[in-house]
Amino acid sequence: MVALAASGLTVWQLTSPSNPPEDAASGSFRDIGSGVSVSDGAPPSMKAAPDDQAAKPTFTGTESLNGVVHLTPDGDLPAPVTLRFALNRQVEAADVVIAVNRIGTAEGWELVAPSKVEGGFAYVTTYHLSRWDPLIRPFTDLVDTVKTELKKSFDTLTGDAFAEAEQPKCAGERDARARGYSIGTKGSDPLHWCLGIENGKPIVRIVDKRRYPILVNHAGLTVAERPKDRFALQWVAQQSFSDKRTALMPFDQAGLTFQLGSEQNISFTTEYDGFAESLYQLEFGLTSLINILTRFGAGGGTISNGALKISEYDRVVEKMAKALGIKECAAAVDQRTPDVGAILKGCFSPAALAEVFGWRGVLLGAVMVAGPAAEFFRSQFETLRDLLGGRDRKTVTIGYRPKVSDQDPHVVRFDGVGPLNLALTANDLRERGYTDQGNAYDQNSPSCVRYAKDGQSLSASVEAKTGRVLAVRNFGGDQTLRTQVGGIRVGSTLAELRKAFAGYTIDEQLDLDFGQGSNGVVVSSAKGAIGFGLENGSQNDYTAGRAKVSYVAGVGLPGHAPTNREDGC
Repeated sequence: MVALAASGLTVWQLTSPSNPPEDAASGSFRDIGSGVSVSDGAPPSMKAAPDDQAAKPTFTGTESLNGVVHLTPDGDLPAPVTLRFALNRQVEAADVVIAVNRIGTAEGWELVAPSKVEGGFAYVTTYHLSRWDPLIRPFTDLVDTVKTELKKSFDTLTGDAFAEAEQPKCAGERDARARGYSIGTKGSDPLHWCLGIENGKPIVRIVDKRRYPILVNHAGLTVAERPKDRFALQWVAQQSFSDKRTALMPFDQAGLTFQLGSEQNISFTTEYDGFAESLYQLEFGLTSLINILTRFGAGGGTISNGALKISEYDRVVEKMAKALGIKECAAAVDQRTPDVGAILKGCFSPAALAEVFGWRGVLLGAVMVAGPAAEFFRSQFETLRDLLGGRDRKTVTIGYRPKVSDQDPHVVRFDGVGPLNLALTANDLRERGYTDQGNAYDQNSPSCVRYAKDGQSLSASVEAKTGRVLAVRNFGGDQTLRTQVGGIRVGSTLAELRKAFAGYTIDEQLDLDFGQGSNGVVVSSAKGAIGFGLENGSQNDYTAGRAKVSYVAGVGLPGHAPTNREDGC
């Protein structure tokens, strides 16, 4: 066996059977009864007596090699002593472990590794006296058990098993659909998701429903809600978050916000690759070892082979947090191209297992340096990578196709405002109660005239010769008009306007040429052009985009955008 570590005892040494402490079996020993001897320098009062009434060790598959012996006086010693236990049969050194019970109950048994087994004796050095019992656990049986349990874990954990993660909740889901937001997926299905409107903005929440980590590539979306630090994996959080990607652990939830213009889409993708792959190799290995320890009677319960429960995952992540606290393990997992050898060496060495599992690592450490078991473990890791590499590639696309009521007089589209659109004619306007107001500046032969309706702030510029509508104007100065694309309104900044209409033709008229000595902007598409007045500001205000929209003038056919210019119609 390879590690000497005891939970509740003083951890004093990590060693291997090929390199025992120099003083483990040196010097002379004094017989203190019941097949136990102690090294020179031990307290004269030390005695050993059989304890047939004590609760026996309950580790699966073990047999006692000497019976439970009570070493007194109970408690810790001022200096370490070496104990030598006589064994009742000839055994292989690798088959021996030693049980120690500090508190005297059935649950109090722990394991330590002998520093040496030789000549019918097992040696261990300790600071503590209590109940001890050398045990045999045939090493070949140990290895076979490990291989069986590891294969069982591999067969189930690499299947299509999901975590029992809850569906996320988003406020305003109906509102999002009503406004024209949609979400579609392509590929496998590693996520739960919801799409809603909160605080006036669209948000999509995602949850990893696999039982392994998933990488989310989300360039263009903003991480508004990072996964909760539920599992204290601060190291994972530090390594996995950026403006472009997030590593979701099982059960983790993240919230992504975004801004879309009319008819625009945005996508994010998922994958099982790189960093997520390394994390799952660590998770898979620790889950398997917990199940193996449970098989030995020292694991605290099997991790489900079906859908993973969050209470079970908590147990795994507790071990992951400890493992990632080991420098060599963290360095191995952080490699973007997973290296099985580095992960096994950094995270599953005897010393690492003693750090992660405490005294239970005594059982595991021996296995991880044993040729057959260690190679089998490595092969399962390699196969895991081959089976899952590149898995769960999914594209999630969010679209925005605004659904605007024709009766809403406050929404400015590229083809009209509310009920008035650029496809109407003078006859259509008259049917709706609008009347010809003429042209205030050209009453004899105007090229265009204004149609208006009592009580309505919107008017229409109509080509006098053809009767077609050239523009829909905000003649009454309605301050509540907003654009369908981006929701630009009075008070929006020029920077917000530029961002909302990226991809459209933007003509910034900043030389007092928007009409009546003012500045403004005209945004054009194939359907029409929208005019915006801007408040007065410095050149720096305009350049930096700080200047604000003071007036939404309306929309016209290309070349006929409403401005502050006075043309009488």
